[in-house]
Amino acid sequence: MSSRVPERGPDFSPLVSGIVPISKGTGLGHTGTMETTSGGSAVKSGYYLSRANWEIVPVQHDGERLPGGVADHYLRVPLAVVFTVMPVLGGLMVVFLPFIGLALVRSRSRSRWPGSSTARRRTSPPP
Repeated sequence: MSSRVPERGPDFSPLVSGIVPISKGTGLGHTGTMETTSGGSAVKSGYYLSRANWEIVPVQHDGERLPGGVADHYLRVPLAVVFTVMPVLGGLMVVFLPFIGLALVRSRSRSRWPGSSTARRRTSPPP
């Protein structure tokens, strides 16, 4: 029984220790760049993230157009990222929404109490 040693690629260098470059011919099909698409463009089905207001727009059928005009930009988001990010954002909203509500009530109530400085300015007659 003979053991076969795999062929060494063009990027193999036994003298270099550490990280070495990956061959260009890996065949993974991923370019490493994220493409942006303008609003109003016909796109493939999937999920698209609006860069202006952080809204995820679902596109159900190939050839549908993204909402908005040419100035709006969208990023195509993989389904795995959507399923990971959306619960995290929902959890953050659940955690911080009560604090935001309390801050809004506090800011509104300060301006409406009779002893507050803004209430005195409103009720005092002009000089």
